[in-house]
Amino acid sequence: MASEPKDIIRIDNIKLLKVISDPTRKKIIDVLYDKPLTASEIADKISYPKDKIYYHIKKLQTNGILIIAESEKVKGITQNKFINAAKKFEIETGLIGEETPQPSKIEDKEEVDEKEINEVTEDDSENTEKENDAPTPEGNPLLASLMKAKGRPAGQITQQ
Repeated sequence: MASEPKDIIRIDNIKLLKVISDPTRKKIIDVLYDKPLTASEIADKISYPKDKIYYHIKKLQTNGILIIAESEKVKGITQNKFINAAKKFEIETGLIGEETPQPSKIEDKEEVDEKEINEVTEDDSENTEKENDAPTPEGNPLLASLMKAKGRPAGQITQQ
């Protein structure tokens, strides 16, 4: 049941991408580029518990990422050596999604809508009015005493 690895395997579906994206499975794939290894040898190389490595190997094998390179009987037990099913794995670019920076609205438009300009200027004028509504010490004795303690005249408040 021994097989030879292909040159390239194309990862073209999201299920397969999820299978190989697991950090433990990535490590398994990485150590199997050099030579075929048993499950026990793989576990030792990636410092992973031997009893849990079989789950990941089986997942990779059923999805066609790993193949059995050779089998041998050791003390009456069949021991498989695994290798990657391909020398190279290529991921379809559509699966990853290319993120391109989005241009700002003004750069994107050839003409700037006059309505948008008016909305922006109205928002700015509302903010200016709110700043002018800042508390004054005249109607607030606590604020007046704080200002006096800081050494500022009671009518002068600086905005920060």
